[in-house]
Amino acid sequence: MTEIALTKIEDGVLVFNNSGKLTFWSEYCEAILPGLISNLDGNSLIEDVYAAITNLGYTVLPPEGEFDRADAGLLEFKSVPGEVEFVSDAEDVLRWTTRRLGDAEIIATLSNNTGIAKRRLREARLAKMFSISEMSGHIGHDLNNFLTIIQGNLELLETFVADDEKLSRWVAAAIVATERGSDMAKNLLYLGRRRPANRRDVEIGEVILPIIEKWQDQNNLNLQIDILIPSDLNTVRVDVGHFEIVLEQLLLNAIEAVDGDGVISISAENFVANDIESEDEERQPGVRIAISDNGIGMPIAVKERAFEPYFTTKKDQKGAGLGLSIVFGFARQTDGMITLESNPKQGTTATLEIPVGERKIILPQTLDGKELSLFSGNERILVVEDDSAVRAIAVEMLSHLGYEIVQAIDATDALEQLEKGCVVDLVFSDVIMPGGISGIQMARIIRDKYRGFKILLASGYVDSEKMGGIDEFTYLGKPYDQKLLGQHVRELLDQS
Repeated sequence: MTEIALTKIEDGVLVFNNSGKLTFWSEYCEAILPGLISNLDGNSLIEDVYAAITNLGYTVLPPEGEFDRADAGLLEFKSVPGEVEFVSDAEDVLRWTTRRLGDAEIIATLSNNTGIAKRRLREARLAKMFSISEMSGHIGHDLNNFLTIIQGNLELLETFVADDEKLSRWVAAAIVATERGSDMAKNLLYLGRRRPANRRDVEIGEVILPIIEKWQDQNNLNLQIDILIPSDLNTVRVDVGHFEIVLEQLLLNAIEAVDGDGVISISAENFVANDIESEDEERQPGVRIAISDNGIGMPIAVKERAFEPYFTTKKDQKGAGLGLSIVFGFARQTDGMITLESNPKQGTTATLEIPVGERKIILPQTLDGKELSLFSGNERILVVEDDSAVRAIAVEMLSHLGYEIVQAIDATDALEQLEKGCVVDLVFSDVIMPGGISGIQMARIIRDKYRGFKILLASGYVDSEKMGGIDEFTYLGKPYDQKLLGQHVRELLDQS
């Protein structure tokens, strides 16, 4: 062994004999991990090095970020050849590698792998959340279809039991349950980036300040809340309802972290994204919102899962729900980013970055509620829906309002019927359908070829890649009730 050569390596180098006794260490060991050498001496064994590293606040990070196997780290640490990564509460990462140095010695290197490991963990975390969000979008879609059928039948049933107080009460309770299910489906679709947003330009302060005032009025909390929002802050184009839910969730997390007695700071600033791929590409301005607390903070294992739906660290699953996954979904929906910085006993900072962006899809505002009878009619409507159960309830709702109904199982079927001379006043169609022609594509064909036909589109699931053109038509989200459907149909038919 040439100790001079080993001292020139800018990683920490340690050499052990075949019995595992430490015989040499380089000066860079202390630079890589301050305090390590002071915990070692000439009688130290390889397991003593492991103990010293862990005593300095590091734990083994097993492959693929599985935190429940840390106790097996010593066996991996002693393996030759082998490689182990350690991570601290501050997310600093050290890499330990071993190999044979001739027949009688083992050489180990200790290097700082923080940058590479953080990037790898971040990519793995995003890949995991993207998979979860995709699944959530599909679940939300199916749930919306189920709720449309259930809610539609309940509303039709409600008209037949109006004179029976007990039955009416039961039906009303079931309708309330479907509305709660609808809210859950909406959030699942937001998480899956499958729901078009009703966006408008928003002043950040106009949204944040009422939320804080509401919390202060409703809760007797001994909190100090510091707010810093500059007067020249950019407006952002967001779905206001979704944005309010996101801010409330972030504020609730901060309040729970300080247990109702601490300091929370809320700040916002303009920023320009600097991670562009090309110098010729226009930099994207945005707004960065940070909500910080001086609470208990989160260990790494908790932070890694914080955005997962229904993940909670509370006893008896208290607080389990969509939680921060809603925030993740909002960030995806706005092409933004959400990050968490947190350490145990040092508090947490949640940072939400929202691009200012261009004008996006704006859905029509819900009409004011009126008596159901005001939305009746005798016009002819073509209902296009591939799900037979959803189609059946839509047909029943519209028939109950007096309309004459023609049915089609998909866009191809609808266009063939129209080509054969079928004349209707309005086409009511799902957006995503099998057969290669979407509801939007079909609507464009009908609009251009049959100019007298009104068009109403509906879906609880709209893939962002297939979204183009939805703002050209009146849109109704699933699940919808009979009154909302009637309002949209009557409004379109009454247009000159």
